[in-house]
Amino acid sequence: MRMRPTLNWLPAEDLSPGTTDLEPVADALGTGGVLVLS
Repeated sequence: MRMRPTLNWLPAEDLSPGTTDLEPVADALGTGGVLVLS
């Protein structure tokens, strides 16, 4: 059986924590623009 190589990634610096501030999302939806969350 052939094994696939395993890739590891470590960020070069500390990443900022995620946000739960939905105000920018509400603003984008309020203008009638298109919003894609992925």
